[in-house]
Amino acid sequence: MSVLIGLVLVGGAGALILYAMKLRKRWAENVEAVSAEVGLDVIPGGFLNRAAASGTVYGLETSIDTYTVSHGKSSTTYSRVLVDLDLHPELNIHEESMGSVFSKFFSGDDVKLNIEAFDDFAFLEGPESLILAAMTHEARAVLRDAVAAGLTVQEGKVFIRKRGLIQDPAKLSIMVKNALTLGRALTENTSSTRLGLVHNALNDPELRFRIRCFEQLAKKFSVSEETREAARQFLESDEPLQQIHGAIYLGMEEADTLIGICQNGALSGEIRSTALLALHQVLVESPRVDKVLLELASAPEGLPDDLGELVLKLAGERKVGLVYESMPILRDGESLDALKILSPTEAIYLAGALEFCDDARVEARLLDLLQHEDDSVAAAAARALGTVAKVNVVPALVERSNGFFESSDLKHAARTSIAQIQGRVGQHMGQSISFSEESQGDGLSIPEVEG
Repeated sequence: MSVLIGLVLVGGAGALILYAMKLRKRWAENVEAVSAEVGLDVIPGGFLNRAAASGTVYGLETSIDTYTVSHGKSSTTYSRVLVDLDLHPELNIHEESMGSVFSKFFSGDDVKLNIEAFDDFAFLEGPESLILAAMTHEARAVLRDAVAAGLTVQEGKVFIRKRGLIQDPAKLSIMVKNALTLGRALTENTSSTRLGLVHNALNDPELRFRIRCFEQLAKKFSVSEETREAARQFLESDEPLQQIHGAIYLGMEEADTLIGICQNGALSGEIRSTALLALHQVLVESPRVDKVLLELASAPEGLPDDLGELVLKLAGERKVGLVYESMPILRDGESLDALKILSPTEAIYLAGALEFCDDARVEARLLDLLQHEDDSVAAAAARALGTVAKVNVVPALVERSNGFFESSDLKHAARTSIAQIQGRVGQHMGQSISFSEESQGDGLSIPEVEG
């Protein structure tokens, strides 16, 4: 019986060896056939090594081979195709997954193209300028199909693998051709990163991606003549957002372009806000910006909410005295209830703008904001009161400077404003103000100053 079992085992082992040899032979034939088809050099297999192939196709180093992954007592063999992009060893591209989300937690976000659907689909890791240059419209389309077919880019190489030794030559041929198609698509626009960015900035059908490439171009190649020419072409575009970015690069010489976009009521509030913020950055200390703020605030048709907020914010930062009735937020009502429905951000911007408004009603509005439930709003109002208010507001400031639940920022703002008012009273009335945190009542006194 033991002899019979031994014969069966030997026969089984022999059959497995013959089957493995058949698979290896078939693999070698497929490698040879596909190599002849695409122009690779075959590396014959031996007793220990399986057949492989390598060579240059379309200027890309390409290889077909196999490798084995050990799993303890077992192992798995894979057929593999590699195409070396010769771009950057840290270039990695694959489909977004839970693994990539986890890796972002440690290594930071991947490169985004500002194309929402594509950014949600693809994980792009590597040099930012290189990736933006490589991701042409055609490359993005190829990449979608390639990822669906199982291809990725790992450490600068297009990579695809299949379990086992591929026995179908058509299947191996498709793997190689898909890898080469992706390789060519990713390298077609990257012989010069600078020119690749210019190409995408001027020709890509996606507006946000054109702007993304131009921003990177201006950042990395700011003194390049190609960048300046791209900026000029942006100015000639029909897209206001492109005009804005071209004007930002060209600076003061194109301020009129930004002013025209700010004043164009047919455009969205988002676009006009972008132009206004750019104008503020380009003409940092110019009174032309202040004039635009005054004109926008006084527009009879009113302003979109986002643009109105920005006008108030910049008026406060630039110390521009807007006309009280023209302040976008106050057009909706002056009551305390109307102010309470403002977001904290809106209320802070309003307080900043009111600080430089020459109107008798400012003090009352700031006192309303001083009672806001958000301490950051109350602190902004307290700071503004220190600039514009009279001595009668001090009790309200004292109250907010002493509260147990008030933030340290609010207490500091209130006390600083009281000191400012004290200084003004001392200068104009020969008097001074004093108050005590421990005092009862309003804690305020104005002692006589001896002559």
